[in-house]
Amino acid sequence: MALQIIKKFTINVDYDQPMEQLLRADRYSPCPKPDLFPSTKKGKAQIEILLVEFGTKIWTEDALRLMEKEDIRPVTLIELLALHTANPKVHMEGPILALGSSSVSPINRLKYAPVLQLPCGINIVGYYNLWTYSCRFAAVQGQLENIEWRRHDAITITSDEIWEIAVDHGKSFEQLLEEGKYFKGVSYDDVKRFPSRKKTKVTVEMHLLVFEREVTSEEAINEMSARRLRPATIKELLVFGPKLHLSGYDVNVPPVVALGSVGQGVSGRKEVPLLTTFGGGVSWGLITLRLDTSWGTNYQFLAIRKSK
Repeated sequence: MALQIIKKFTINVDYDQPMEQLLRADRYSPCPKPDLFPSTKKGKAQIEILLVEFGTKIWTEDALRLMEKEDIRPVTLIELLALHTANPKVHMEGPILALGSSSVSPINRLKYAPVLQLPCGINIVGYYNLWTYSCRFAAVQGQLENIEWRRHDAITITSDEIWEIAVDHGKSFEQLLEEGKYFKGVSYDDVKRFPSRKKTKVTVEMHLLVFEREVTSEEAINEMSARRLRPATIKELLVFGPKLHLSGYDVNVPPVVALGSVGQGVSGRKEVPLLTTFGGGVSWGLITLRLDTSWGTNYQFLAIRKSK
């Protein structure tokens, strides 16, 4: 499985332009609510957009992993709209996905992404899917210059579910992986970079938090602390995983992040573990992402009630 660059475009993007204007200008139909995918950037920039294919069917997590390996990132909705405005026929050869924008439904907690497709429409599709050969992915190459990130004073938690769960820290990672029936690709090598020194068994109150906007790891931890919560560790995450029962229909369950365990990745950067769906949503798998990631609304954070 390899990433193939099909086309390259150099375009100008005005991140301050309301998406409603872009949608009306090109007469998109059907037209989604643009506030589902707000822009997190301010300013104007010239960017290089790549259209990529993988030559085979591919799961979302694999597509994102291959993009990161090539040092490119998926485009956001406003970047996709700007691409179409500059190149009106770009979507004629197949759907184009913008995996850089996502929205989590407050009703079913499933994650969605925008897609540009014929005749000239922006539709919303499930984020965690097995994409067909005809799907193309738009990605940005290079860093944005002179661009500010939008920040808001308030951070609202849109979901705060609670579980009482017993955690036996004396169990090995191998035992927890086996008991959780995690995806077979998860091994001890994936978790040993996050050492755990506790040996006690304790029942804790676990909270699953979803924020209404993009947050940094520091912001998420600060919001937890303000609510007398702390970020979960990797063993607490592994014990929690089986509590979210998955079926073949739950492929869009957002990933769950444990900011309480920080390890060093193969690149030398600090990483944190998270659970995501594998095999079409029938099982959980463990992957890692950089601690300095800016987390979108498609992520959930596992937090633990602090002891009094």
